[in-house]
Amino acid sequence: MAKKILSRPDFTAAFISDILNLNIASVEILEGTQIHTKEFEEDEPFATAVDVRARLEDGTEVIIEIQVQRQTHFVQRFHYYLASQLVENARLLREKGRTHEMYKELRPVYGIAILEKSIFPETSSTISTYRWTQEETGQELLMREPDQCQQSLGRLAFIELDKYNENIDIKEDWRQWLEFFGNYFFSKQPKPIIAFAAEKTMTWTCIVLGRKVSSLE
Repeated sequence: MAKKILSRPDFTAAFISDILNLNIASVEILEGTQIHTKEFEEDEPFATAVDVRARLEDGTEVIIEIQVQRQTHFVQRFHYYLASQLVENARLLREKGRTHEMYKELRPVYGIAILEKSIFPETSSTISTYRWTQEETGQELLMREPDQCQQSLGRLAFIELDKYNENIDIKEDWRQWLEFFGNYFFSKQPKPIIAFAAEKTMTWTCIVLGRKVSSLE
């Protein structure tokens, strides 16, 4: 159901905007499967698939992965998905004959992971965000294009749903997303886009269970 609701561009735009703190007007939901024609360890081509891949209006892409079970090497695999998508985007630019302009047109690939089981026991943070920063000053590493906005080269967020409790001190926007994806009761009236999604998912749940009931049950 999470993948189904994230196929709605307006919902996904609001989610990415709140979690990664980006100003987003719209998103385009893209196909999440890649067929790699270059051999990798085996003789046959291989494929990778991500749950949701969205393109922002400036060309930046965001991969959203949903994990129900804990996976020991998930961080490495998620990192690979982001790097693989960046390489694939560069290949497509070259195929279009934009070799000389490739790096100028190449946009970053960000990632958000929604995890039912926590993978960072060393921290109590329910949502952990990461950026590339200069070690001494903490200054963020940005794209250097004089005719474009100064855009972050790397952003990641990990949402660990099982760490949530209603007493944590957290941004209200983040709290509503945690309560929605974690299937918790809302601590206050959610914003309209989340309230709409919650009603939709409740309806889908009733359909799956084979019952005809009011969406407010």
